[in-house]
Amino acid sequence: GEAGEAARAAEQLEADAAEAQFEEEAVAYAELAAAGMRDGDARRLRAERERAMAELEAKKAAREREALEQKEKAAREREEREAKEQEDREALERAKIAEEAALTPDETRLAREALETAALLEKEARAAAAARQAEEDAILAEAGL
Repeated sequence: GEAGEAARAAEQLEADAAEAQFEEEAVAYAELAAAGMRDGDARRLRAERERAMAELEAKKAAREREALEQKEKAAREREEREAKEQEDREALERAKIAEEAALTPDETRLAREALETAALLEKEARAAAAARQAEEDAILAEAGL
């Protein structure tokens, strides 16, 4: 959603700023070399650049870790939801069996029609959940996760 787009935009700005910083440092390094400055200055500049690159890599790794954690959390929630739905289906089936044992033929027919309607609604709910999951997966894939 909007929060994901905002986060992606912020990450892009951060990456652009880091790239601009590296370009500035590269220009400064070239100017130092061209001016024949002391070797110690060049080493210092190279060390600063390496430190900046290491920071960028650490930030990237942290973002990747966070994205993986979010993906794992979504998978856990989906599994829990599916387990709950399965328990609900089994309880419905047990209730149906118990009711059928005590019903007249007309009541049995009506109960069976109600269960068929409930099964159809459940199927539609599963299809909607699958569509939502596909959308979540597409968003994660678009974010490169």
